[in-house]
Parts: sequence; C-alpha cells; structure tokens
Amino acid sequence: MKLQGFKHIDEFIDDVSKEEQLFEKFVPAKLEDLKSAMKKDEELKKFLNTPAKDLPQNYKFLVREITDDNSNKSLLYLIKSSLELHFKGTKTVPLFSVAGNKIIGFAAYIVDLEDNKVTEIKMFSFDPSKGSGSNLVRDLDNLLKDLIKQYEKVSWGAMKDNPANRIYKAAIKKYGGEIQERGDIIRYSIESKEKDKQKEVEVDGFTKEDGTKVESHTRSIPN
Repeated sequence: MKLQGFKHIDEFIDDVSKEEQLFEKFVPAKLEDLKSAMKKDEELKKFLNTPAKDLPQNYKFLVREITDDNSNKSLLYLIKSSLELHFKGTKTVPLFSVAGNKIIGFAAYIVDLEDNKVTEIKMFSFDPSKGSGSNLVRDLDNLLKDLIKQYEKVSWGAMKDNPANRIYKAAIKKYGGEIQERGDIIRYSIESKEKDKQKEVEVDGFTKEDGTKVESHTRSIPN
C-alpha cells in the first residue's frame, strides 16, 4: 500500500513528526462527545454501527482480535466496551484522535499497574478509506512516543494476517524493539529508553555546612 507518495511505510512513519502531525491530538474518550458527533454525521453513525462482517478487511481483523471472532459486533460496541472495561490490577485508557474539532479515530491501551507496563494497544480510524493508512500511522506514532516516556515497556499484539502488521513492524524499526510470533499472533514490544537513563543519575554539586564545595558527580543506581 502506497501512502501519500511514499514508496515504503517506514518512510511515512519517519515523516509523521512533521507539521501535519501538529493538527492531530489525543483526548480522553467520552461517550457523550461521540454521540454528539454521530448526531451531526449520519455516515459516521452508520459506519460505527455496522457489523464487523460488513466492514473492510482491516476492521474485521481488529474486531476478531478483541471479540474472539464475533462478526456481529460493531466498532461502536468496541468503543463502549473499552470505556467500561475494568480489571483488577489494570487500567484501560480510551482516547479519541481529534483533528481540529472533529473526532477522526479511537485508541485504547491497557496498563499493568503493578509492573508499570502497557500490555495491549488497539486503535482504528473513523475513515474506512484510511483504516490502515496514514491516519493509523500518525496516531500510532503519536501514541507510542507518549507511552514510551511514561511506561517501562509498551507491548501489543495482532493476528498474523492483519494488514496493520506492516505499520507495526515499521514502528518497531523506528523506535527499536522486539517482534515475536506466537502461533497466529504477532507480539510487539518496546523497552523504555528512559529506564536506561535512570541507571546513571547526575548529582548536582552542593555545599556542606562547613562551606566545603562538593563537585557534581555521577553515580550508578542498580536496577
């Protein structure tokens, strides 16, 4: 798939940091905001309520990954489920991707609170013509940059035949990480570089009570 003149997907994901990215951002997902958007946009309402079996192929994979192959579930069902999902020891964070004042996509990730790690990410565009294209690339890049700063490890999975794997592999190439195949599932993981930085901490110089100046030095902190 060619995206906006780029011959390779990794060329595009390297370019998402440029000015067009500035027009998109993530905000906390609220169902009332989505309901309001659907009232103004009948096509959006129809699309989000369409059963997975009638959606483009890339969305079918997404629904299968989340609902154990329930082809009658809709994208709106997935959004509502994410907003209500609560498991002990974890936190689900649902987000809307917004351009200007328009909601253009959805993302959610699950955090293991004890280990401070992201264990799953799911996202999709509200424009089926770009469901596995430029919107998804930009949203994934925006989200990963933020998550890598916050958590020790970020990981997610997808079915082996999911076309979005092309985008996920490009993200791993950009940020560094691991790809593991487990049966029909591919798992992706990125270790936070912030954790490595914490192994060595610069200690600022200070003055003792007797007036002796102690110079700055670096000390190692064990993992």
